[in-house]
Amino acid sequence: MNFKQFTFCEMAKKTVVSVADGRTLGNVCDIVFGSNGCVIGFVVPGKKSFFKSITSSENVFIPWNKIVKIGSDVMLVSLVAAPHQNGWQNACTFEQQEEQPAENTEKFGQAVYHDEN
Repeated sequence: MNFKQFTFCEMAKKTVVSVADGRTLGNVCDIVFGSNGCVIGFVVPGKKSFFKSITSSENVFIPWNKIVKIGSDVMLVSLVAAPHQNGWQNACTFEQQEEQPAENTEKFGQAVYHDEN
């Protein structure tokens, strides 16, 4: 197996897509690290709400364990749009993530993907 590591600039160019419904969530805008230095997830800008100011939106935190695959152009994630909410199931806002630290950081790691070529 050949694993590749990514820089933040490379990750920011990737489009994040939900494997459940094929929706595009956007592009990575931030990486979240745990206190041990391992990546615990990524942040994607949330959709702007009509009722909120134009400059505000809730960012969506994507936990590392919800990432299905990271390819050369796309990051596939296991998140589903909740039918009764504007948010995503299995995700939380960045602010919520800061309040809820990861319980087991051993399941998180470096941003790598399997290169099938």
